[in-house]
Amino acid sequence: MVAEGSTGDAGSIVNVEKITQFNNDLRWTPSLNADVHYLFKDWGLGVKYIFNTSSATATDLIVDVQDNQHYLVGDALEKMYVNYVGLSVSGQYRFGREERFQFFASSSGGYARLRDESHVLMRNMLITGNAYGVNYEMGIEYFLNSNFSWGLNTAFFWTNFYTVKVTDGISTEVKKLGREDNINVSNVNLTTGLRYYINK
Repeated sequence: MVAEGSTGDAGSIVNVEKITQFNNDLRWTPSLNADVHYLFKDWGLGVKYIFNTSSATATDLIVDVQDNQHYLVGDALEKMYVNYVGLSVSGQYRFGREERFQFFASSSGGYARLRDESHVLMRNMLITGNAYGVNYEMGIEYFLNSNFSWGLNTAFFWTNFYTVKVTDGISTEVKKLGREDNINVSNVNLTTGLRYYINK
């Protein structure tokens, strides 16, 4: 993620509105979610998998190199990928006419992996990291038959990366990040989808 008004050692960005839009674009995160649970009547244990990705592009960035004479013009591109897998516990409660509706909730904790590929002003960087993550979700589903249901749920995924490995193609450096500059990829998801219950 590019900081507004700065590109590290390169200088200060003049048209900061482009970086503001760039960072806003990175906040939109298409997500793939999958989980498998073994049910013990009205609760279950299982595994949760989440894949989040986001990308952004900014063209014709104007950078003041602060020598009172020159400006640089260049582009920025960033692609971010987060994989998460964790142990999960879930619960469900049937209600409504013929118990066609079901409320469900789950909580999981596990391992998150970050891969961030960026290109800023002709400089390439790869940032990778590992962290602990958690995911909480709840929703309602409607049973189409005894095995298939259609659900709507909301989820909160949280993880922060405080230690990352930065590679520019020439050298690699491990960086410790503070509270103000850590990489926070937490998000809220609203999803809908089909569930299948084996031996329901």
